[in-house]
Amino acid sequence: MTNPDRACGEPFRWTGVQAGVSPRQPMCSVDETELRAPLRPASADPDFGLGLPGFTVNYREPEES
Repeated sequence: MTNPDRACGEPFRWTGVQAGVSPRQPMCSVDETELRAPLRPASADPDFGLGLPGFTVNYREPEES
């Protein structure tokens, strides 16, 4: 597969996905260039991997002084 950056010269960003790492839901890297989606074997229990730690990144608007 061709890298989109090379094909058109324009970097792409994931939108609508929270930044971080989670074993429960797709998330993106802090710079929004990589999607991180949890995956499990089809034969595994639905709660496979849910004990793994993760993190999220939350953005707050700066307070006016």
